[in-house]
Amino acid sequence: MKLFLDANILFTAAYSEQGISRALFHLAAARKCTLITAPFAFEEAKKNQELKAPDKGDAFVGGSLS
Repeated sequence: MKLFLDANILFTAAYSEQGISRALFHLAAARKCTLITAPFAFEEAKKNQELKAPDKGDAFVGGSLS
């Protein structure tokens, strides 16, 4: 099953380690689904993280989304 992630889901997964958005990444790691997104959504989520939660590090580049 393929799941499309918009910027809101990506941002929430990066922001909160405990939640359904992050659980999607655990499912993908277990090969239960495939996560896809658009380049625009990825860049929007990354920009929002830099503006709203810079203390969370850079979860999008070699970071903690797994």
